[in-house]
Amino acid sequence: MAWKNKYNSIEDIIKACAANDRIGQEKLYRLYFGSMVAMCRKYMFNDEDIQSVVNDGFLKVFINLTKNPVLTNVEGWIRRIIYNTMIDFHRSNKKYTSNVALVETFFDGVTGYAPESDVDFIFRLIDNLPEPMRTVFTKYAIEGYSHREIAESLDIKENTSKWHLFEARKKLKTWLNINNLQKNVS
Repeated sequence: MAWKNKYNSIEDIIKACAANDRIGQEKLYRLYFGSMVAMCRKYMFNDEDIQSVVNDGFLKVFINLTKNPVLTNVEGWIRRIIYNTMIDFHRSNKKYTSNVALVETFFDGVTGYAPESDVDFIFRLIDNLPEPMRTVFTKYAIEGYSHREIAESLDIKENTSKWHLFEARKKLKTWLNINNLQKNVS
């Protein structure tokens, strides 16, 4: 395969993608596919949905590269596009819509906070939760698993799952209240 020698650096791959070179696109896809799937697994547990989000995200990456090639912090740029694609997927997918409403109920009582105004911020906060709190919160609040199902999948007791959810919710509310205080002071 002579094409392997053609792409010696990420810059070469990006230039090939900008020229709509299919082999360059495949190289870029294979280079970052694993890390993008791992990122999506933090918020999604259905393999078909994850695959769909990653593929849709890479399509956006390739389209944007033909318009405006990015040569610095390529992985961060791709990660941002995939992340935004995942958020769009959660907003538009009927299976997740009711669960997004469920997530919003977790923030009841947070002074001056409207969850629908900054879904990206909520996902960043969830991402900062320690394991296994993040996993339990995501499975329960976003994916719609029951505590029994979570306990079985994580090999923990059902009450432990409930405790992690309670602690995650408490931590998220504290972070949101601190953020709102900072906004009001600024």
